[in-house]
Amino acid sequence: MGNLRDLNHESSNARVDDLAPGTVVQLEASARSHAGGTLWFGGSPFRMLRVNQSVADLLNTWKEPTAVTNRKGEGALARRLEVTGFLHVVTPTPDEPLTMSVVIPTHGRVDEVTLLLAALHDLDVLVVDDGSEAIDALQLEAACHLHGATYIRHELPLGPAAARNSGAALQSSDIVCFLDSDVVPDRDAFPNLLAHFSDPAVGAVAPRIVVASGTGQLQSYETWSSPLDLGEEPATVRPLSRVSYVPSALLFVRRELAQGFNESLHVGEDVDFIWSLHQQGWLIRYDPASTATHPVRPTLASWCAQRFSYGTSAGELTKQHGEATTPIATSGWTALSWLGLLTFNPVLSAVSLIIPTVLLGRRLEGRAATPYQLAASTVILGSINAGPALARQTVRTYGPFLLAAGVLLRPLRLPILGLQALAFAPRWWKHRATSKLLPALGLQGLDDLSYSYGVLYGAIHANTRGALHPSFTWFSSSSPSED
Repeated sequence: MGNLRDLNHESSNARVDDLAPGTVVQLEASARSHAGGTLWFGGSPFRMLRVNQSVADLLNTWKEPTAVTNRKGEGALARRLEVTGFLHVVTPTPDEPLTMSVVIPTHGRVDEVTLLLAALHDLDVLVVDDGSEAIDALQLEAACHLHGATYIRHELPLGPAAARNSGAALQSSDIVCFLDSDVVPDRDAFPNLLAHFSDPAVGAVAPRIVVASGTGQLQSYETWSSPLDLGEEPATVRPLSRVSYVPSALLFVRRELAQGFNESLHVGEDVDFIWSLHQQGWLIRYDPASTATHPVRPTLASWCAQRFSYGTSAGELTKQHGEATTPIATSGWTALSWLGLLTFNPVLSAVSLIIPTVLLGRRLEGRAATPYQLAASTVILGSINAGPALARQTVRTYGPFLLAAGVLLRPLRLPILGLQALAFAPRWWKHRATSKLLPALGLQGLDDLSYSYGVLYGAIHANTRGALHPSFTWFSSSSPSED
């Protein structure tokens, strides 16, 4: 298929070499071509590809959803690009039908489980009661009997990980579907999610989790800021990429892998599970063409508590997965350029853009007609695009420190306000028609501060600084990785 540099050092985790003919694929939206199509930038994480003209023609075709053909080497190229985050699968190729069972872990929530059982009455369903109160346990068991589901019980609450493992241990189907009791799935989407498992490299698949319909400012904010909603674009899930995890609110998993939840974790256990699958060499896919709905917390206090709880997982996850949990992973030059802007230091910003431009320009000499012009546009646009996400992650990680600095150090107040504005404004602007400015600004402040206090608490409790430690790349590693 041409001279695409060997990617086996990154794709060795994949369990098969080729994507099957008929699989519909598409390049990541960030992919851009230069030098007549033989030089590409993009992907997640961001990288540079050098290809010959025949591969360039194929990549141009894959800008739009396109089925992989049986042309020699095409499936292997698609697989390597999927594993390295430059391409994702839009529609899998169905194989022979797979059997599926549903495991619903719950603690209480009798009404929600009863509604789910009615909607899933024709499926093999098991409810794991994780230490509910006696009256709730009786009602859950009765509901299971009424709807033909299996009921098992933990006498004491052992946590969601233990409940999922207990349910998975009793399954004999090909695929286990984990379904939280407060999630309403789209049954019509199940066949497409199951079809992904025709690819033997895929270990787990998740749909998009959207916010259930409702009214109020909290509801409006959650429709574009829910941590369970990972966006409209499909992705291959991997740490430090555009979609770095998927929640277990609705998650399809191969049965032989489904008992892998870490029972010592009572929050973040789904992130740990997904990253463990990745480390074992399995592919995890996010397919937003399929959806399920999840309610917003009923009160502001419970909503803030949820965000705090999510943040606390960072400490233990760092002990399990190291650098995968780094709160900020970006070019140091990008961080310095934004620091210069926010502190009104144009010299720092200029130097932070010029140095990586020169470094990248040298690498592009002989590969592009105007290497330094291309390098400058890549560095500048990359820094601009990275700014809002970098600001948001900074606020979400270091909120308590920024709050203290803003109160105690007057010269830092304006830069900190600028940082918060950068974290908020681009996100809100896209949804300004349905989300009022002041309530949304206040809710994002509470969201980020609650989460950041959780991160700090989790780091202290786990006795690790990794959850607070950023990862910057510099010099030769500061420009896109090359393949």
